[in-house]
Amino acid sequence: MVQSKVDSSQSLNGKMQKEPALSIRFSKNVHGNQNGFRIALQYISVKIILVRMKHILLAFLLITTVCLDAEENAPQTATHRIPQFENELVKVWKTVVMPHQPLSMHRHDNDRVVVGIKGGVLKKTEQTGEISDLIFETGKAYWLTADPIGTFHADVNESEEPIEVMVIEFKTAQRH
Repeated sequence: MVQSKVDSSQSLNGKMQKEPALSIRFSKNVHGNQNGFRIALQYISVKIILVRMKHILLAFLLITTVCLDAEENAPQTATHRIPQFENELVKVWKTVVMPHQPLSMHRHDNDRVVVGIKGGVLKKTEQTGEISDLIFETGKAYWLTADPIGTFHADVNESEEPIEVMVIEFKTAQRH
């Protein structure tokens, strides 16, 4: 039996390798052919590469899972929309209106259904200065028509708890 050490900087064919040095025992066959040795080295090299790829993939999956979990569980501090569904007829999103964060002046060009997920009261201020309350009860649905052309309003949740609503907005005008 012959003992051979393969240096990490060179392979049998003289090309540079990045694998660590290996100590391999092999026996020459009757004809002195070393093809079995080369095949064994190639097999070992492939195994090392596959193991490294497996470790890299597992690390990637772990990091991705941790990041996604942290993002999902991170407390939101800003009012935000979460898209749910959209097709040629409707656009659906969940809105979370955080306490004491006024929404800038905006308008609703289309009719919509709003469902209270976590109810509350929004203070609505028209551009004219008129103030009214929009009351959303948990579990109740509300029909809201499109805003009159050229009008704008702002909203604020003056409570200490977030208000959550699901909005189903029609993309085309509805008959009233």
